[in-house]
Amino acid sequence: LRSEWEPARRSPTSFVYPRAMKLYGHPMSGRYRRVAIAAAELDLPLERIELKIAEGENRSADYLAKNPMGKIPTLEDDDG
Repeated sequence: LRSEWEPARRSPTSFVYPRAMKLYGHPMSGRYRRVAIAAAELDLPLERIELKIAEGENRSADYLAKNPMGKIPTLEDDDG
């Protein structure tokens, strides 16, 4: 029980995020799933963008601008 004089504890999930972060990757990737699960556990807004690895979307010029190594996953924050 918390007494009246004891301040309420702030959780790390109490922050307000203006926009969702973007997670690029493929759902079969273990690292992609780990990031998605961690974001869900922390109640972080996350937009999931599935890349078609077989079609080489991770080697496109747009994706290589985000991640020059072409690896997945890539997490893009609010700043771009």
